[in-house]
Amino acid sequence: MHMTRVTNGVFSGPCGQIEYLLSEPEAANSTTPNAVLCHPHPLFGGTMHSRTVYWIAQALAESGHRVLRFNFRGVGNSAGNYDEGRGERGDVGAAMDFMFDNWGGPILLAGFSFGAIVALYWLGEHNDRRVQQYLGAGFPAHPPHAQATGQYAEARRIVRLTPPERLAWNGPKLFISGELDAFADPGALETYTASLEPPTQVIRIAGADHFFSAHKEALQQAIRSHSEGI
Repeated sequence: MHMTRVTNGVFSGPCGQIEYLLSEPEAANSTTPNAVLCHPHPLFGGTMHSRTVYWIAQALAESGHRVLRFNFRGVGNSAGNYDEGRGERGDVGAAMDFMFDNWGGPILLAGFSFGAIVALYWLGEHNDRRVQQYLGAGFPAHPPHAQATGQYAEARRIVRLTPPERLAWNGPKLFISGELDAFADPGALETYTASLEPPTQVIRIAGADHFFSAHKEALQQAIRSHSEGI
């Protein structure tokens, strides 16, 4: 079992300071792989302390990664205000710079829910060669607006963002989705991921909801199995 130490601090972002938590294996050194992890929707309680984010960070740390979690602008002690996913992309870039400048690369860029889609927007706009892999858990995927009804219509209202149509970066992409995720219509997720340049993989966790409630072990096992050595 990997022993992990956690430290906290702030780094500079587009709107001022951004607070972070850094999880490091006790034996971390210059060859330790790095990960940047983005949290869920700020307007609905999402922070770097969110339970699912913690589970993801824990699994990445257990697979040997140095993991940087951070609060988007306007969350916790991070400066600025919520910007509907636009300015938050700059926060991702600042986190990437902070990680790379201090610990180098390559970097696994990950996110949960809102964080997953904002992280992918960063890769939609930047061919960031520091990134070796993308991991999106609970990635929001909705049917076209005219076809969105019931829970998916509500999901569209909450998340608002639609996934980027194409990416500037086209490395390995892993999507982990709960079979019962109210924010990820199975057909829409399959259609979207199939539209991206390979390699792309989707893992569905049977019986899991958007937050992977009661399915922590399955989520973490999927992460550990696909991030060892990355």
